[in-house]
Amino acid sequence: MKVGDRVRILNLDYWKTNYGDTIKRNKKLIGMDGKIIDINLGIFKVQFEDESTEYFDGRELEIFDIYKSTKVDLVFVSWQQKGKSVYRSDEFEWLFTGDMHRGVVFGATMELGEEEVERIKKAEGMGIKPVFDLVINSDESRKKAKKEKED
Repeated sequence: MKVGDRVRILNLDYWKTNYGDTIKRNKKLIGMDGKIIDINLGIFKVQFEDESTEYFDGRELEIFDIYKSTKVDLVFVSWQQKGKSVYRSDEFEWLFTGDMHRGVVFGATMELGEEEVERIKKAEGMGIKPVFDLVINSDESRKKAKKEKED
């Protein structure tokens, strides 16, 4: 876990002060989620929505992010081989017909966390865009990927 990660509180261990006192924390913290804003000697300072903060050790936390389906446009750029366009090659002329040509937009849905959406929007504002390879999975690999995701 690192500063900026969203976490969910799993449980509460008891804290002992240097003076031997035990600090008890409110059980309503269990199940809440917040953002790590500082780490010092393995102790995580977590800030919650109401701007309150509390300290936890790593055993009390799990990584947590809210993922939601986000509609995106995939814009086709070019057919490439080893990072270079094949448009000037007669060998690959058969690729130049059909729906896959520069500028064609395909609608898609991705599961993204809120922070990732904000990062992408900030990059787009600066003229930076992510580029993807398109891979069509067979039904078998889709089932395997879905099963791995569920586990």
